[in-house]
Amino acid sequence: MTTTTLEESNAALRAAVRERLDATPKDDHKMAGYQPLTEPRHIAASTEETQDAATMNAAAKHVEAAREFYALRGDSVLSDTYAEWEPGFRPVTPAEQTLRDAIATIRDRHGKYGPPTEHFARTASLVNAAFGTTFTPADWALVMVLDKIARQLGTGQATDDAAIDIAGYAACHQECRRA
Repeated sequence: MTTTTLEESNAALRAAVRERLDATPKDDHKMAGYQPLTEPRHIAASTEETQDAATMNAAAKHVEAAREFYALRGDSVLSDTYAEWEPGFRPVTPAEQTLRDAIATIRDRHGKYGPPTEHFARTASLVNAAFGTTFTPADWALVMVLDKIARQLGTGQATDDAAIDIAGYAACHQECRRA
């Protein structure tokens, strides 16, 4: 009797989750990172079946990683996306999020100002003409990193925005250096 009730409850819960996911627009921010299953997973719900120690340890590590991640962000156990519902979910670390934000910023600036190789070449040329220096586009990317560091030192407060900019300028430096 208990097994049947548990199986029915799990089936009802899975159906409710699937209904909510299906009703959520694909461009909703909560769907970021969510990948729908291509085939159903089979989860044993009967009390007669047991999980081995490795599976239990993996599940415990997953739950602990999610708790640590959301504690770092100051969130509750549930995030604002559905990505953590899928197997293999790995919380995004602050370092990974900084790099993701830097990539988004680089793409945005590329659309507004063109490639960093061209933009920094123009800027370096103007500075070289004004001050008699010999900056290259790659040098100018490093100057921008130093500018962000100087701003952090001047205020005494680190900001997410500065870390994102520093990562972005470091990536632009690589692009300019390899051009």
